Amino acid sequence: MAFLQEKRANVADLLGGTFRELGAIRRELAIYFVIFAALTLLPVNRIGLGLLFTLALFVGYFVGQYMLYQAMLRKAGMLHDSGWRIIEFGVMAVLLAIPISIGLNLFVIPGLILIGKWIMAPTFLVARRQNLIEAIGDSWRASDNNTVHLTLAATLVCTVWIIAFAVLAALADFTGAYFADDLVWLWMHVLPVLLAGLSMAAYKQLSDETAALYEVFS
Repeated sequence: MAFLQEKRANVADLLGGTFRELGAIRRELAIYFVIFAALTLLPVNRIGLGLLFTLALFVGYFVGQYMLYQAMLRKAGMLHDSGWRIIEFGVMAVLLAIPISIGLNLFVIPGLILIGKWIMAPTFLVARRQNLIEAIGDSWRASDNNTVHLTLAATLVCTVWIIAFAVLAALADFTGAYFADDLVWLWMHVLPVLLAGLSMAAYKQLSDETAALYEVFS
């Protein structure tokens, strides 16, 4: 496959694109967070459904994430496969998390680079009729010559999220508010949403689909 390299994906464009893509699906994001916020209020542990509830949340998380990717792609006119491949989506997350976690734990920088190389993989999988291995490979190739900027953008997103998380956790512990734990738990959903926006922004700038459009109008 040919990928658009004429237009480099600089950090500013990637970060700006992240929030533009998420802003385009404000309604879907509101529904996503309202649902997960409401789930924190269910007294599942009191009625002995803790384990089942955790499993349901695990599945619901991937379903919700998949729907957000679909919404962003649909808004951009880039959703070419409206099918549901939640299992592949979840398996991809696990497959990518293993080497990324090893890289982060042992050397940090290699893990961040892998995040940059694979940031577009979920978008490739949701957008097209291809399997997860093809999507991972396409993301790796599409990031060529732009890996540094993708890595820096992902690092900045993660760093800001971590700082905000630390502040929120400290305030929750200091105030002792009864809903503090729920707020911290809900904040955990913000990082994957931000990374989804970055994934979509990078895909729009670097995928071969964008390259084809670039050639038509150049």
